[in-house]
Amino acid sequence: MQSIQSMACRALVLIICLSAEGAASAANKAANRQEDSVLMTTQAMDGGTLWVATADLARADMVIVPQDGRGGIRVHEAVRSIRGLAGINGGFFSPEHLPTGLEIIAGNRRGRLAKSQRLLVKDSQGWDVIHATVFRNDTAWEYALQSGPILIERPGILGIRQDGGPVARRSAVCVGANSVTIAATDAPITLYRWAQTLLGLHHTGRSDCLVALNLDGGPSTGFYAGDRLPSLAEDWPVANVLVLKPR
Repeated sequence: MQSIQSMACRALVLIICLSAEGAASAANKAANRQEDSVLMTTQAMDGGTLWVATADLARADMVIVPQDGRGGIRVHEAVRSIRGLAGINGGFFSPEHLPTGLEIIAGNRRGRLAKSQRLLVKDSQGWDVIHATVFRNDTAWEYALQSGPILIERPGILGIRQDGGPVARRSAVCVGANSVTIAATDAPITLYRWAQTLLGLHHTGRSDCLVALNLDGGPSTGFYAGDRLPSLAEDWPVANVLVLKPR
């Protein structure tokens, strides 16, 4: 007959194992909830691949991560640095990796407002895309990033009127009523076709893309989502990165 002490030890081991399994299950569920807050997909398109990640702003948010010094930053470095879920390259920059327009990160300003560019901004009301002419210095902006042109105008109207111009890899950010979407492609396409692609996402319900801003494309185009999707590596470091992260 087993001793009471032996039976008690076995019971204790069972309790520890069940507790460990419960903790692991809870951790997995929490991780799944975090990943569910950002929906990520890829799809084939003529000449390449389209990467898309959409954040439900009730459960996730977007932040702008700047370079740490003057050598630029890689998209995957920015995503990993804040334990984000997905990231994309930001706006235009100089050879010294300085933004060519205004950049506001957590309220700290760098660069100068370029009147010819639009701005991705965030204040107490949330994310939006605005024209430089309506930018107010007395607003408490949390984030701002200049780029362009507008690809989709509110409320979901094609912002590029005709085809033509150079072809290149492209990246963009879309703002919806309750979501933000980052998208990139390695297919060399015109801005007009890029705008049509994003509008297609809006019309098919894959993205609530009420307004979309073009980001720095070409060799700067980069998209990273860890092991959730194949990565699109930028050819060189960039000045800033847009990262989707759980709240």
